[in-house]
Amino acid sequence: MPSHVKPPTPARTMPGFTFPEDEVVWMKCRATKGCPGNEAKVEMKQKLPTGGTFLKYKCLTCGKGFGITL
Repeated sequence: MPSHVKPPTPARTMPGFTFPEDEVVWMKCRATKGCPGNEAKVEMKQKLPTGGTFLKYKCLTCGKGFGITL
């Protein structure tokens, strides 16, 4: 990852908060290089057996999906 790219910050920082599915959040698109999209819909959330959570998003601008592990 290039040094000028920062990891995403959670839309909300309340302890124990989980996103309901189909919620629209402010998230820079990571699916397509150069996409100007700043909103994504939470498609899926899954707790990982090793700890953490996997979130799958869909960009509302380009329509492509991407995932982030927290």
